[in-house]
Amino acid sequence: IPMVTSAVMLVCAGLILWDTLRRPLSKSEKIERDILPVKVVGTIALVVGYALVLKPLGFLPTSFLFLTLMIRFLAGSNLMRAALIAFVSVLVIWLVFRLIFTVLMPPGIVPEAEIIAWVKALFAGKAE
Repeated sequence: IPMVTSAVMLVCAGLILWDTLRRPLSKSEKIERDILPVKVVGTIALVVGYALVLKPLGFLPTSFLFLTLMIRFLAGSNLMRAALIAFVSVLVIWLVFRLIFTVLMPPGIVPEAEIIAWVKALFAGKAE
């Protein structure tokens, strides 16, 4: 599947390049408006920041900060609404992938093993 997907993307990239090179140059295009608008540059910067702090901070705080900033930046939501949406989203993602599918995620500063043990004990009726 990955090889087929890569081949399809390569063919599509070639077709898009061919079509772009055949078109006449546009004199009205501006880099900051048409090629790299502020939202694209900001998103790239936030993704790079996410990649840099994922290992030291871990999945939970990094993803929460990333989603909060992205929602605030792209949707223009107020900070509390963005944080609430990010918190619920990260919680659902963590529950599904970490607890149900048992995918290991960078632990970082959050004591994830202790939280999982507490949740399991809670459902087993042994939580304190």
